[in-house]
Amino acid sequence: MSCRQTDLEEAKGHEIEKLQSALQKLQENLEEAHAAIVKEKEAAKLAIEQAPPKIVEVPVVDNAKLEELTTQNKELEVIPIKFCIFIQI
Repeated sequence: MSCRQTDLEEAKGHEIEKLQSALQKLQENLEEAHAAIVKEKEAAKLAIEQAPPKIVEVPVVDNAKLEELTTQNKELEVIPIKFCIFIQI
């Protein structure tokens, strides 16, 4: 094996070590990020479970129905008067 070939093999070995080290670091970062996501998800779930329910009553006004019922009430108020007049005759 020539000196030059030996140097190339040695350089290749160092490069492989650097790449493996970088890969290992990336895998560690990925595992840390995944653990942080799981922890955050659990914290959010717990916060949702512990939060008091928020119930807001919103008044609903159906103007059309209100007008219809008002008209019906007025009609019903008139009926006894007409009935009384009819009986007296």
